[in-house]
Amino acid sequence: MALTEIIPDGRSLPVPSYPPDPLMFSFFIPCYNEERNVASVIEKLVRVCTTQNVSFEILVFDDCSRDRTVDVVRACQGAHPGVPVRLFVNATNQGVAR
Repeated sequence: MALTEIIPDGRSLPVPSYPPDPLMFSFFIPCYNEERNVASVIEKLVRVCTTQNVSFEILVFDDCSRDRTVDVVRACQGAHPGVPVRLFVNATNQGVAR
């Protein structure tokens, strides 16, 4: 499997083919070496969605970053345990077009 979801405790899970519950919004954040930016994007989405009281999920897709992007996302997951921030990691870089 080329794409895996990494949950906050570090375990890998198979990627489901459908969302578990109906959602109002799904935010897709593609990342490649975004350790400087990804936390602020996640924080802004959490703030806006909780203020507006909408159901949402944040899907972060890391395309085999060489920096600490995955660690930063995991820290965000730990800081917001009740928020559905899901991290998916490509085993190899897939590039923008794939």
